[in-house]
Amino acid sequence: TTSNTPANSGIAAPTVLGAAVFAGGSYTQAGSVPCSFVAQWLQAPFPSASPSPSASRVPGASVSPAWSALGTGLNNFANTMAVDDHALYVGGNFGTAGVTALRVAPWSGTAWSAARGAGVSGDDSHVEALALFDGALYSGGWFKTVGGVNSSCIAR
Repeated sequence: TTSNTPANSGIAAPTVLGAAVFAGGSYTQAGSVPCSFVAQWLQAPFPSASPSPSASRVPGASVSPAWSALGTGLNNFANTMAVDDHALYVGGNFGTAGVTALRVAPWSGTAWSAARGAGVSGDDSHVEALALFDGALYSGGWFKTVGGVNSSCIAR
């Protein structure tokens, strides 16, 4: 099996950071790598003579071009992604990402964590869009509350 084989199901929200492409979706395998709804493709190897400054900015970067899983992944679909200097943010239909993470979870490069606040909730809630602006994360989708506060379909 080659490492550049496509995912075994749909990919949504490809996001680029440095030399890495992150992809969420409904898949459970990328190339020959088992992954749960989110993975990374590192496009090109970094020079071996000295560490690349880009490598430290790419969450979860490896040194050879290949698909890799992001920790334990998610327990359901990833619909959207956004990046800043600190993390890759993923939004979707999931409730866990290694930790309880109601529809939004940041990946630090080594671990998942819960988003600030208590996540989004409501019957059949999910996050369809994420955007970062002026240090704040904005979420859009189908939900009624964010962190226990009424917030119909959009929140900061």
